[in-house]
Amino acid sequence: MSRLSGKADELVTGGKIGRGNNYRTGTAHLELVTTAEPSETLYLRGFGGGEYTGGDWIRSSDEALFANIMARPDWQDNEISIANRYYGMYFVMNGSMQGNEDELPETVTLTIRHCNGVYGNAYVPYYSQRSNSWYNYDDYYGYGSQREGYVYRYYEQKDMMIDWENVSEAFEEQRDWYRRLQNAYVEEIQTAYTQVPEALLPRLTKLCQENPQKTLDEITAFILYTLHSNASYTLTPGWAPMNEDIVEYFLFEGGRGYCEHFAVTATLMYRLYGIPARYATGYMLAPSDFEVQEDSTWKAVATDESAHAWVEIFLEDYGWTPVEVTPASDGGSVASYPGFDRSVLGRIMRERNWSMDRPGIPLLRVKSGQGNEGQDEGFTFDFEIDYEEHERWFYVLGTCVVYSLCLVPLFLDYRRLRRLRKMEEMGCRKVFSRVLQILRLAGIMEGYDGMEEDFAEKLAGLTGVAREEIAQMQKIVCEAAYGSVPPMPEKEECVRKTYLHLAEAVYGTLKWHRKIMMRKVKALI
Repeated sequence: MSRLSGKADELVTGGKIGRGNNYRTGTAHLELVTTAEPSETLYLRGFGGGEYTGGDWIRSSDEALFANIMARPDWQDNEISIANRYYGMYFVMNGSMQGNEDELPETVTLTIRHCNGVYGNAYVPYYSQRSNSWYNYDDYYGYGSQREGYVYRYYEQKDMMIDWENVSEAFEEQRDWYRRLQNAYVEEIQTAYTQVPEALLPRLTKLCQENPQKTLDEITAFILYTLHSNASYTLTPGWAPMNEDIVEYFLFEGGRGYCEHFAVTATLMYRLYGIPARYATGYMLAPSDFEVQEDSTWKAVATDESAHAWVEIFLEDYGWTPVEVTPASDGGSVASYPGFDRSVLGRIMRERNWSMDRPGIPLLRVKSGQGNEGQDEGFTFDFEIDYEEHERWFYVLGTCVVYSLCLVPLFLDYRRLRRLRKMEEMGCRKVFSRVLQILRLAGIMEGYDGMEEDFAEKLAGLTGVAREEIAQMQKIVCEAAYGSVPPMPEKEECVRKTYLHLAEAVYGTLKWHRKIMMRKVKALI
């Protein structure tokens, strides 16, 4: 609804997977200023998905993991808050390496300002540590106007060079504490971030089970191959059915989607292979998005077109690391993480005989129509159908039929009441024509048009309605048809009353199927 109603000023803060088109407006969301020119794609995570509930993610929280660590016997005497220190651990470790000053990595200072002035959510670069929480721009840059924001210092991925054995002697104790924390954290996330609701994702689960992979690089290669050979990128994939999981529909049926669909599918596939992974959303900016300023800083504006979703996997010596699984504009892969690049992907694909031109999901073909032994095998043909998969549609169709059957009587009653109300506005001649319809439906008074002298007497004998009442109706209708003066309203009402008496009398003599026809279909009573 937010994408269709123009709420483009809302920052990316959640993990709900879109089921429709993704319309962008170019509305500014974040203003970013760096102290150095970025040389790598900058990912700013505003949301991390912990538990997938089917079309939505529950925000990940490491607090429970840290509580489990603190409950361990070897951590119970620890008085340091491990949560706050963990989040900046890799930044601190990377800055504590020994070496020549020219060889040591340089940090980048990043200032983030929310264009809408709402700071309910923070956007965090990877390999970073938060600096002073708040400041005014005029105090720092002298812009002359007070605009609040927050600051991170971070390393680009190429500058991460943690070597646990290459630290100063004064830092060894803290190094050992960090190493213990990393080992304990890895044990916790192996359970917390490998959970998959397999009942919601039977086809994806089966696909991974039938294609076992050994190493992280092989798993990544198979994920990229599966995604890029079976789905194409578009911001307008159309609307996905609400009664089917969006991941299953995207990969196995729709085959079209945007970053959210590629990222959520890859995250769940990593988890099915036992690799801790989280779904991440926020903003992605290329180095070309930044422009140099007069004060030698670099500035970029993140709009809703910069909003993005990706996967993050845990790597020792790096922590949570982004992995780009959405195809590039040319359809190729730009996925990379330390130790994996395009050459690795190409090598694995050549070894496995995989090709992006061939679907990575083999169709389940069910043999049908085979003749008896000795018959021509040319009559054998394949149906590309999975009966277990389509069984749900039979339930849906059956439900629709049942609801329709229940609603048909209500619709017919509504239609009948409307027609009876319209009769209150009909002239006496139209009402009389309905009398003749009733008589024809009942199979009586055949050949009569209502103007005969014995019409009233014969009809009274067949229905039990008084002859005088029928004759009075007949007289009023004749005057209306051949007279020069329209009948008075009270006479029109007299004809309508006689019609109702005759309709009730005839209805009581009919068989059940003619009663349905008269009451429900023709709506004559």
